[in-house]
Amino acid sequence: MNRRQLLAHGTLATGLLTGCLRNTGESGEPTTGGANDTDAASEPDSGGNETATDDGTNASPRDNWCETTDPPASTSGQWTHAGFDAAHTSASSAAIRSTDAPCFRWEYQEDGQTAPVTATADLVIFPGTRDGSSVTAFDRDTGERQWSADDGIVDNVSHSREPAVIEGDTVFFEARESSRTNQYYVFAVDLATGEERWRFGDLEETDADNREDAERFIPGVTAVDGRVFVQSTHATYALDAATGDRLWRAGEGGSTPTVGNGLVFGRSRTKERGPETAGEGVLYALDVESGEEQWSVEQGASIRQPTYADGLLFVPLFDGEETMTAIDAASGETHWVHESRASAVSQAVADGTVYCATSENGLIAFDAEIGDDNWVFDPEYTLGQSAPVVTDDLVLHAGNDTGANKHGVFAVDRDSGDQQWLRQFADPVFRSPTVADDELWVVTQTGSLLAFR
Repeated sequence: MNRRQLLAHGTLATGLLTGCLRNTGESGEPTTGGANDTDAASEPDSGGNETATDDGTNASPRDNWCETTDPPASTSGQWTHAGFDAAHTSASSAAIRSTDAPCFRWEYQEDGQTAPVTATADLVIFPGTRDGSSVTAFDRDTGERQWSADDGIVDNVSHSREPAVIEGDTVFFEARESSRTNQYYVFAVDLATGEERWRFGDLEETDADNREDAERFIPGVTAVDGRVFVQSTHATYALDAATGDRLWRAGEGGSTPTVGNGLVFGRSRTKERGPETAGEGVLYALDVESGEEQWSVEQGASIRQPTYADGLLFVPLFDGEETMTAIDAASGETHWVHESRASAVSQAVADGTVYCATSENGLIAFDAEIGDDNWVFDPEYTLGQSAPVVTDDLVLHAGNDTGANKHGVFAVDRDSGDQQWLRQFADPVFRSPTVADDELWVVTQTGSLLAFR
């Protein structure tokens, strides 16, 4: 049985969740906690809560409740894509605490792997879990459930494999029809109500003799300026955001599109697969309006998610060693290659600085124009493949030491690279946190969503 739990600080959750509610009182409603709620704070929890340590950095979040139930002074900030925006910069102006770890506000628990949330000024959009719900909206301040695709407002839909994307008053996501194992669609639902507006699944090459060659959607969508971009295993699609009509189909497939400066950037494997080309990738740019190819470059390496900023495309490449490459977005020509340290796996870009997470050398900040190192931070945990997250003063990242069963999110100073705080969790945190204004949301590998301020 799936377990779903909402713990809201200082509020009584009226939008009850289906399934098993733990810490319930006689009324059947979730127990609510506060700074003095010792019963809730003392109960052990396995769904993403921290475990106590001598220095207090691992205290349960229920031992670190926010002292006030007042909403934030500003809730204008948003996080609309997996990488904050269509360019996948993973950089916002959020004002997360810089001197100590954020305090705990509310929690939602459900079994199964999940992807990060996205956020508007009022809502947090949870993508659902592999073993549980579909896309669900929560009140950003209280954690109360507002709507879910499971309510029947979207017919026959599973969870979203990547974060739901917000553009205007619409939420877009890629998901499977729950009764048809291999049929995926792009869905558009109303942001306020969750009601379905349209779904698109008109792929061209679905009748291949070999199931492995049949065209299917790649997880993740990008939405900007009235268009939705999604890739299949064969091509890039542009859809009208209002109607779901296909505007064009072009290029190749294989990733979540990155959009910037009138171009759609994609990455794919080479068409000719063999011993000499295995793992090699193609990076290309398409015109946003027409889908016409502007350039295409074989990189001779496997390509990870690119980021666009200030005329450059920042791309982690893997060819036995992992390096960061800056490419001129207009021409596809190489601008620089960061060779001083290997193992680049993901990046965020803000104000002329690239913050690069590596699998071997920690977190590196370097100049976006010339590629020179600014600082290097070596955390006690191994960094995952999720991107760093940049706020006004901090760089946040998830890290895990699976051998020691330690998992956490740490914050370092943007300018110096000095660690500011570490919040540890009982369960693995493999995906990037989400931030907006002074609020922080973390999802664990086991399906928990935790809200902090």
